[in-house]
Parts: sequence; structure tokens; C-alpha cells
Amino acid sequence: MQALVFVFDGTLVDTETPELTVWQETFRSYGVEMPEGYWANLVGRGAEQEFERPAQLLSRLTGKAFDGYEDVRVKIRAIIRDQPLRPGVQALLDAAQKENIPCAVASSSPHAWVDPGLETRNIPDHFQAIVCADDVPRAKPFPDLFLEACRRLNADPSQAVAIEDSTNGLAAAKAAGLFAIVTPNPVTAGFDFSAADLVLPDLSHIDLKRIRQALVQRKLRHA
Repeated sequence: MQALVFVFDGTLVDTETPELTVWQETFRSYGVEMPEGYWANLVGRGAEQEFERPAQLLSRLTGKAFDGYEDVRVKIRAIIRDQPLRPGVQALLDAAQKENIPCAVASSSPHAWVDPGLETRNIPDHFQAIVCADDVPRAKPFPDLFLEACRRLNADPSQAVAIEDSTNGLAAAKAAGLFAIVTPNPVTAGFDFSAADLVLPDLSHIDLKRIRQALVQRKLRHA
């Protein structure tokens, strides 16, 4: 195992639940419901890959211009600011640091969002590379973020592990050739992760030894 590549939103920190909850409440306050399946398609994508942003969708459904975007963002940020690291994250980061396994972040969000989020939780020194949507031509579901993270860590993607939480992120990780572990959050728990190498409730259910064993098993299956 040459590297671990984490996702910030939804994997390191459950930012997805607050964001979805606030947007759902906003839609209902305008008398409409968010269409089924809309958010599942959205989660994990870069902004340039989103076919219709929530504010645009709300405007289309109501037939009126939506001017409350900044108010929504303020509510979401206020909730996320107090969100802790998800279970098992700190222990796995500490173990990787102790064993000198390089780690990276590969995020479809911009640095302006990810970097303060890491700093607030006192973990930026655990990452040798932080790759965000502003660093690559295409964000998820394309593989660019994971490939760039591996390049910066000088890691072979086939010997690197992605830790994801969304179907778009999983598609990106597999397209890049990484071993993919998915730890769904409450928003993504019902998504189809059959393409993942491992699906776990959270990172407290695995350690570096088990990850290495899983990599060996994959190699034997493909031998």
C-alpha cells in the first residue's frame, strides 16, 4: 500500500447531511419537494459537472427567481462548522502517519472550502497532498482528482486506496485504478456501491492491517 486518498465532504466529515437537510427545508418553504434521485446524482460531483444546482432547480420548480442562496449557505456552514470527524478517521490518519504512509485529500470542492475545513479540525499536517476541484480539469465522476493525488504522492494508483462515500466518487476512484473503500454517510447509505472493493459503516471498522490484507486478496483474485 503506497498511499491513502481521502475525500473531505461526506467521508472525513459528514457535510452531506446538513447540506441536504437545509436544502430540503428550503424547497418545502417554497411549497415544493426536491425530486427523488436528484441529490443522489449530485453528491460527490464537482460544480462544473452538476447539470442543475439546487438554487437553479428551485427556481425552475417554482417559476420564480431564487434570491436566498447566501442565506442557505450561511445556515449550512453554521451546522457544518460543528461537525466532528467521522468515526475512525482520526485513528486511521494517526496510524498512517506513524507508519509513514502518505495520505492525500481528493475533493470535488474548492480549496476555499476544504482547506479551512481541515484546519478547523487540526488535521492538515496528516496530508502530504490536498487536491481540489480547482487543481484539475475535471472533478468527479472523472478520475482526475485521484490521479493527481497519486502523482503528487508518487504513488502507483493500483497500490493506492481511495476512501469514498458517494457513487460519483466511487466511479472516479475505480476509473483511476485505486482500491476503493466506501463508508456511506446517512445521505448516501442507500446508494448502490456494488462496484466498491469494500463497503463499511465507517472507518472504525477497519485498520491498516485489514486494508493491506484486502489489497493482497484483490491481487490474488486478479492473478
